[in-house]
Amino acid sequence: MQELPWRDFLDAEIVVTSGFAQGRSAVCPAPDDVASWSQALSTLPAGRDPA
Repeated sequence: MQELPWRDFLDAEIVVTSGFAQGRSAVCPAPDDVASWSQALSTLPAGRDPA
C-alpha cells in the first residue's frame, strides 16, 4: 500500500484581527510545525523572544 505524502498534514486557517487591519491565510502545517508554533507562541505572553 502506498503511503500518501499529505496524510499527516492539517488543513487550517490563520485569522488575524486588530483595530486597524485584518487578514486570513489558509495553511497546511505538519504536526511538527504545530508543536513548534505552540512552543513559540507560549513564550510571547512572558515577553521573551520566540527565536
